[in-house]
Amino acid sequence: MYRSPLLNGPLSAALADLAHGDEIVLTGAALPRPDVLPSIDLSLVAGNPTVVEVLDALLPTFPVEYGLAAHEVLHDCPSIAADLSDRLPHLDTIPHADLMTRSHRAKVVVRTGDDERYANVILRRGF
Repeated sequence: MYRSPLLNGPLSAALADLAHGDEIVLTGAALPRPDVLPSIDLSLVAGNPTVVEVLDALLPTFPVEYGLAAHEVLHDCPSIAADLSDRLPHLDTIPHADLMTRSHRAKVVVRTGDDERYANVILRRGF
């Protein structure tokens, strides 16, 4: 049986079902979520929890091969870009519109309360 330190049951179950190469999306509160994908809403209030806080909770048990963020985060939210770069083994960027399109390939979308622009990241599961 998979045991997770995460208290959110749906999130723990979703992570347990992912295989190598599967992707999840951590989104801020404003990113439109595709209706066809499973979605887990962790938002509590504006700004809480942030994408980085959720990432910090996932990383101890969720192996990440790489992250993919919007190129715009580098200029509009450099602190978020730095936080993502510091935590992920590799971070690539693509235009925000392409990130939104790419998010449709994910297995699950995790919505946070993050209210910063471009506070979104796609995580590819590693081994």
